[in-house]
Amino acid sequence: MSYRNSIKLLANNFNIVWKQLLYILVVSLIFALYHCDLNFILSGDYMEVLSYAPLFFVGLGLNWLYEISNNIWCPILVHMIINILA
Repeated sequence: MSYRNSIKLLANNFNIVWKQLLYILVVSLIFALYHCDLNFILSGDYMEVLSYAPLFFVGLGLNWLYEISNNIWCPILVHMIINILA
């Protein structure tokens, strides 16, 4: 979770609306890439990479949940539930 603070520090140069949007998009992209299999990315088979696109939207949802609750345990609990059901 340390990348969240690093991205917030880098985004400080933008106005408040763009800063929040940039922060959410970058953190969601990092979430999706973290859950990807690196072999698919390195192989160049971009159709396989697109199969991980829903993870980006899961990252958006978890990030939104964190932003509205201001509590890291809410998205962690939802992530655990998703892992149990998957």
